[in-house]
Amino acid sequence: MLSPKRKHLESSEFNTQSMLMKTISRNHLKSFRLYPLFGYISILSFGGCAVGPQRSVPEITPPAGFKNEIAQGVPTAGTLPDVRWWRVYGDGVLDVLVERAMAESPDVTAAFARVERSAAIAGLAQSALFPSLDFVGSANRQRSSGNTGKTSTPASMSNRFSNALGLDWEVDMWGRVHRLQESADASALAEARAYDYVVLTLRAKVVEAYFNIRVLDRSVEILRKTVEFRKTAQKLVRLRNVSGLADEFEAAQTDTELAGTLAELKSYERKRALAENALAILVGAYPAEFALAVDATWQPPSLKIPQALPSELLQRRPDIIEAELLVRAASAKIGASYAAYYPKITLTGDVGFTAGKLSNLYEQNSLFGSMGPAVTWNVFNSGYTESQVAQSEAEYRQLVALYRKQVLTAFGEVEDALASLSYLQAELAARKDASVSAERASTLARERHKNGLVSTLELMDSERAALNTALAWTQTMGVQLTQSVELTRALGGGWEEKRVGEKEWE
Repeated sequence: MLSPKRKHLESSEFNTQSMLMKTISRNHLKSFRLYPLFGYISILSFGGCAVGPQRSVPEITPPAGFKNEIAQGVPTAGTLPDVRWWRVYGDGVLDVLVERAMAESPDVTAAFARVERSAAIAGLAQSALFPSLDFVGSANRQRSSGNTGKTSTPASMSNRFSNALGLDWEVDMWGRVHRLQESADASALAEARAYDYVVLTLRAKVVEAYFNIRVLDRSVEILRKTVEFRKTAQKLVRLRNVSGLADEFEAAQTDTELAGTLAELKSYERKRALAENALAILVGAYPAEFALAVDATWQPPSLKIPQALPSELLQRRPDIIEAELLVRAASAKIGASYAAYYPKITLTGDVGFTAGKLSNLYEQNSLFGSMGPAVTWNVFNSGYTESQVAQSEAEYRQLVALYRKQVLTAFGEVEDALASLSYLQAELAARKDASVSAERASTLARERHKNGLVSTLELMDSERAALNTALAWTQTMGVQLTQSVELTRALGGGWEEKRVGEKEWE
């Protein structure tokens, strides 16, 4: 089974008998001889049997390893931090942005509120295990009519004072209440894992958005330098045109290339502005109040990716743990639905004092009370119980299928990231070589163009190749960084094997 062993959260058995003894004196209880009856029912409630099947989470046998491996020559190390995994990139600005997102993102706040709500629901389910005690106190003065009988009698006045405790308790003979509590506990734990996944996804999105902006900064800087080169070439061609060394075709060619590069520069600046707005939303800020300074000198961090990633690391993915816990919650609901076939036993009663004079209220002779079980057993409901059982069984099968799908999806995401990083390493090296060669050719073309050794058309071709290869190299850097983040997210937030089993409940 993929998920580690975890011990179900068990609520401590509350000594209900002791609680009632503290509320009502032992002597008064003995007066009604209810103590043996209450103790017997307490034993039945906490020692009753759980009816219905006990469904388990089906075992899923994962593959021994992953299909894709990182190409040879890539630095390998399992040195990524666990909780603060983004710090491996060594960027202080990025660290601040991630921490700000955690503190101010509405997504995190909403997810945490859902956890609190689920915990409250679990508390409600737990409270049903114990008796409900209500205190009722009253004081009234009553005048009785003297003309209610055949003969008229003098009207009478009377007082009545009373204090009483009322008891209502479902004796969980068939495990219905315990199963509902078990389901609520598992659902609350699942919501906690959903919160973990929201946090993991948010951090990954912030890191990816930040790298996207830095790649755009680098691309914008390349385009600006290219614009300066184009402007210089345009001035040179115009001077040559005046002296008759260049014709109108060359001048028009340089004008076209400059205008096209300027347009592309504005396009990238627009993309950068939109990316900054998106990052502002991720960190919980208004775009108008958020700005990320341009860093034209930014260099991508070197990545160290582990060469062997055991599939057991998927055990710590919050969404997989969440899916498994939801299966456990559905399994417990099946048992609760089966309990409807059996009689429902409720212990009810009240005990207190009533008297006509306030001064006599707490005398032993003023004591009254009653206590006893009540049995309710449905004998016909037109298939309602059968439908409830069928519904809970179907929900369980549905969640089992979704659990398996979540596992397959997780494996697919890790495989995709590993395959991308494997091929991107070779692609990045090739694009770097192409960019360096194109830049060298462009530099030579500019020198020769000044001396009239190459045509303007040849110069434009070499500069265009240098621009395109430089942009492609930079964009591939960004893709590689994004895929490294995706691999981290797919593995549940880090690459260190020591995290496996950290979330086990012994």
